[in-house]
Amino acid sequence: MMISDWSRLGKTIYNLAVRLKPRLFPLFQSERILTIKSVSRDVTAKLLAPSDHALDVYQALYPLYDKRFPLLSKIVSSHRPESTLIDVGANIGDSVTLCRLAGCTSKIIAVEPSERFFGYLRRNAVNNQLLFDKVRCVNAFIGRKTDNLVLLERKGTAEPVDKVPAPSAQPSAHDSSESSIPTLSLAELNAADVSLVKTDTDGYDAEVLSANLGWLLKHQPIIWAEAEVKTVKSLNKWISLIHQMDCRVYSHAMAFDNYGYAVAGGSLLEMKPFITSMLQYIHGHAASPSANLGPTTIVYLDVALFPETDLDIYDEFHSQLVELAHSGAMDNSALSVRQRGQAHEC
Repeated sequence: MMISDWSRLGKTIYNLAVRLKPRLFPLFQSERILTIKSVSRDVTAKLLAPSDHALDVYQALYPLYDKRFPLLSKIVSSHRPESTLIDVGANIGDSVTLCRLAGCTSKIIAVEPSERFFGYLRRNAVNNQLLFDKVRCVNAFIGRKTDNLVLLERKGTAEPVDKVPAPSAQPSAHDSSESSIPTLSLAELNAADVSLVKTDTDGYDAEVLSANLGWLLKHQPIIWAEAEVKTVKSLNKWISLIHQMDCRVYSHAMAFDNYGYAVAGGSLLEMKPFITSMLQYIHGHAASPSANLGPTTIVYLDVALFPETDLDIYDEFHSQLVELAHSGAMDNSALSVRQRGQAHEC
């Protein structure tokens, strides 16, 4: 065999091993240690996680996975060092860890509703006290107090869904209506000078943001939210939320695919139809698995919304996304958009 053949074989074996890793771990143990890698600096941290948690697997396969939000958090904290980051859906503390490794020094409120994952979050905070300095952990839902939710815990995450009678074969669930875990608003977290709100709740993000829209428009933090639209309800919630966002307050937006690649960025006026079309495309594939539509590589978007008051942060973040600079797509800096007079038209 030629050297190139051995190289391809080695890469194939490595990718297969990485993909099988989360499937094999549950056979031998209920927990494992994740080695979390920094965005750019040569530093790592170790977190305790359920055996099926696959963050390190995704990081190994996709170089940009979970790298862009930590980069943004670093930039935000350099501009507003005394401000607060709110992490809704903190899971085991992986986003907190990645932000700290990237250089974010802001105060952080880590909110996780799952009692199971909150337990990991607290244990990781104790085991990594330097990284979790100035971090407050809160065991709560963020959303509407009238919502009746169940948490489906599987594959290292917890998905909030509406409570319905479930067959015994369904994944283990935590019923929020029959526990002492509260549902809070963002205002009830009593956070001072919130500069950045991140939500990652596996399909409930639009509800979280919609329920707190008044607070968001008043305090104007940068928003980073996972837009997962497997159901018609979640798609409609996201479309409604995007159209409700006031371009006079949130003037710019970016969209990233689930691998961390920046798909587009520009004025919210330009981005609203783009984000809506992308979410409809993603939902069409997710809702029609039997229609033989073929595979899709984008299964959700990460959507970042920037208020008019933080356009310096938008421009600095934008300048570090090399794929936007070379894509020839919708890659407008805030300065160029302002020069064309588009920022306040919607």
